[in-house]
Amino acid sequence: MHIKHLKLLPKEQEITVNEMYQHHTNRRYRQRAHMILLSAQGYNQKEIAQIVRTTPKTVARYIKHYKKRGFLGLYDEPIPGRPPKVTDDVQKHIIDDCLETNPREHGYNISGWTILRGYPRDPKSLMRHHLWIRFGISVCIETVRQWFIRLGYSLIVPRYLLLEANEKEVEEYWQDIAQLLDKAKQGEIVLIFMDESTFKMVPTLSRMWAKKGSKPMVPIYDNKRQVVITGGTNPVTGKTHFRRSSNATKEAALAFLKQIRRYYPDAEIVVLLDRAPSHKSHIVREYVIQDKKMHLKCLPKYSPKLNKQEDI
Repeated sequence: MHIKHLKLLPKEQEITVNEMYQHHTNRRYRQRAHMILLSAQGYNQKEIAQIVRTTPKTVARYIKHYKKRGFLGLYDEPIPGRPPKVTDDVQKHIIDDCLETNPREHGYNISGWTILRGYPRDPKSLMRHHLWIRFGISVCIETVRQWFIRLGYSLIVPRYLLLEANEKEVEEYWQDIAQLLDKAKQGEIVLIFMDESTFKMVPTLSRMWAKKGSKPMVPIYDNKRQVVITGGTNPVTGKTHFRRSSNATKEAALAFLKQIRRYYPDAEIVVLLDRAPSHKSHIVREYVIQDKKMHLKCLPKYSPKLNKQEDI
């Protein structure tokens, strides 16, 4: 094997290479500078390879690069790599149209952009899902997480925001309720305000006095049972009806309406209720159509104050 090594380095080059060997932050560049210094001291490529723990072929390559380009030859050439999947347009969409808005504005039933696991089975990967649906781009969780961090985002516990009803719609509905109350007082109809309440077996935690730094414990059983009470109030007579069930299902809503019908067998009944899915189910609608003398009137969105049953 033909062994090559460098001649004694000029003072300026020796200082530069030695600074690189002593202080560069990249271990590979320090190793390459060490190769050049050893070669200038007369070590052959095999000896240098043993000292710096690499191969003679690698030593020969960087000695050749140094002869051709000086200390710049010890640096890696820019590596183009694979073209990025996420172009500038996609990044702009993520920043302006996604992170600055609520996911509900894009048709998702969730209030925060998240990045983990699999959506829609688990809504913790909403951003990945959105990029796939919108642009056909599949990116890994870590890529999305790094975007969030670079843009100054972090995990923050949100606060509840009480949604408010449209004031004009509420005002119009108050007038409708007043008219229905007049009819109920005159005996033309029976007016019922209907709503559900859920009572869980797990106790509600509230603040308590305790020593600073301690964490008080409240012992409970692993009991996830709950009771749902469906209630209805007649504002004219003050009569309150209720029915107990395990969940607020469409079957429970239907059973309660049948209970109301049994109590007022021949009356024209108007039931005021919210827009819960169980209240708008097909079995409830079919029952009301067959009954012919029972009518359901939905309250405006986010307006529990209109429902007298809420107070009870």
